[in-house]
Amino acid sequence: MHIDAHLTARGIAVHLDGEVSTAVPYEIRFPEEIWHPYSGKDFLLNEIAYVATLAVPMLVESPRVTYATARPRFYKLYNYSFEQSIPNMTEEIPEENPRSITRRWRDMKRDFAGREGKRRQARNKTNRRMCVIPFSFGKDSLLSLGLLLRLGCRVIPVMINEFMLPRAWKMKQSKSPELYRATGLKTRRVENEIQLLSDFEVLGMPRTRLYQVQAHFMYLLAMLPFCEFYGSPSIILNNELMNSLPFVHRCGITAPRRFMQSRHATAIMRSIATLSTGGAVSVHNLIGGLGDFAIHYLLHEHFTDLSKLRTSCHMELTRHDRWCHGCERCARAYLFSLALGEDPGAMGFRHSLATGESMKHFNAIAPPGRGDAYREFAGEEERLACTMAHQRGHRDELIMTLHRNRAPLPAHHLRSTTGRVFGIHERRPLRSIHGNSRSMMQHLLEQVQNTLF
Repeated sequence: MHIDAHLTARGIAVHLDGEVSTAVPYEIRFPEEIWHPYSGKDFLLNEIAYVATLAVPMLVESPRVTYATARPRFYKLYNYSFEQSIPNMTEEIPEENPRSITRRWRDMKRDFAGREGKRRQARNKTNRRMCVIPFSFGKDSLLSLGLLLRLGCRVIPVMINEFMLPRAWKMKQSKSPELYRATGLKTRRVENEIQLLSDFEVLGMPRTRLYQVQAHFMYLLAMLPFCEFYGSPSIILNNELMNSLPFVHRCGITAPRRFMQSRHATAIMRSIATLSTGGAVSVHNLIGGLGDFAIHYLLHEHFTDLSKLRTSCHMELTRHDRWCHGCERCARAYLFSLALGEDPGAMGFRHSLATGESMKHFNAIAPPGRGDAYREFAGEEERLACTMAHQRGHRDELIMTLHRNRAPLPAHHLRSTTGRVFGIHERRPLRSIHGNSRSMMQHLLEQVQNTLF
């Protein structure tokens, strides 16, 4: 397989030859006023030519790849991250064997047109209150946005259209005017057609998730031109605690639940941003110490206007407008809404998930396996949510089943469990955007703890 890439008037175009060939180049496009003055075009060309097509040779099982561009500066970090993510990406695809995929990944031969360049984007003057955030209208990015605004930061929300989810993109576009009315912020947009080259439906292949690593790196790299244009020293990622917790995968490997959204990957992203900009830009993650339930609580109880804009990541997978109604994330969100006294219908649910059939999505019943901190913490969240929903008078089949099977919390355990579930599990420096956001979140989370006793 041969992969070519070149600069365009608004971004970078990629062309494939070999096992997969493209009749026309696929492009990532930035707003013209952002791209035209950007000083790091050559650097970004080498990085994106490699990382944006990271999964394509794996999908078509090509043993050798040649690139018309130079070796990317962060080649080893990209490869390391892909290999670390293989257990995550194959977890829900029984047909994929993580060990055989790892062997194919290590055996692949890659040839580049030249050595990696040391050139980086210019280090311009920055405004420390300015932040650029990859924005999706999901709960995590909405909460990060709310925190930043309350801290008095100037925020640039950037949406990336990957063309894989056209209905989801259309819905997010319709939310942008509502976001402007609620916050006064206008979203900036990037069009990333290149992601289609790794889409299994476009390639006519069996279902896979091997494209996930490159998507996260593109969220980072696509923010760099915006940082230079606006003088922003900060890129805000939105990765919750659950992604960093050790999880026992079906292959027996214990690894972070989602490596590319873990603290380790965030540190990798930070090093890429810092080294590629001469220290002008860094990466921050304000919600990295918060669990799933705590994020739901903060968003829906303290950032009500933003919570109304929330959309789901599963909009394309079902006839329902917002929720797939058939996965762990949907089931847990439904339970959390009952626990907080919210109407699940207002969140976009079309039918009840408080049924016995939903039990398979919860971690609160069976004891977690040894070393599985993810299922242990998730189970605590669910048991607390069940107790809170029961106290509110919910007697649905789900609540009663959970209540009968190890889920209810004794009164003497309620305070300690609440402290863990609604706690902040991360140390942060006192004088920084992290320290300021931690103080604010701590104050808000104490309110829910006090109401339960």
